[in-house]
Amino acid sequence: MNDVSKEKAIEILGYRFNAIQVGLLVLKKQSYWSEDKSKVCIFVDGNLDTEATITTLTNSAIESAIIHSRVLLDFLGLKVNKNRLVQAHRNKNHSDNLFIEHEVFGSLKVVTPDEAVNTYSGQSKEAEKALVYVIHLANKGLAHSTINFEANNDDFRLLDIAFRGVVKLMENRFYIPLGLETPVSPVSEVRIGRKG
Repeated sequence: MNDVSKEKAIEILGYRFNAIQVGLLVLKKQSYWSEDKSKVCIFVDGNLDTEATITTLTNSAIESAIIHSRVLLDFLGLKVNKNRLVQAHRNKNHSDNLFIEHEVFGSLKVVTPDEAVNTYSGQSKEAEKALVYVIHLANKGLAHSTINFEANNDDFRLLDIAFRGVVKLMENRFYIPLGLETPVSPVSEVRIGRKG
């Protein structure tokens, strides 16, 4: 990897981590937002600035979280091969890529597929399916226009598991070992005139 300060690397990873936190929030909330009746309203300094359809927010936030999940899983040392979660082989030609085992992070090690799926409190097969799905979705559904790609019918549940898994892996294998605070979500829920 080219010369990079530890602070800059942590900033890059924090940005990606926050994108997943936003995706998780939107994934949770979209189940009770009425797509045809709800609007996203952006207020700047207390004044309404922009209105948009709800899918303007949900689609972009979820798709962003998918891409950032794939990147962080690669950072941790994981990829997909033949619908299985496997250890990523580092390409020496990509010397500018940021990896967990880079010397700037001390003695951090790559995450094995078994370690990744055992982070999940449910069944390890379900965790693997979710992590494989988020990588596959990023590669074939978003990063490329693939004609034969089809989303999974269990899409949102798998994404929820995958996003939570990536957050947990980054906390346990990166932030905590380095003694760093886990980034706080960049969004907060403000309830104005709403019950519950």
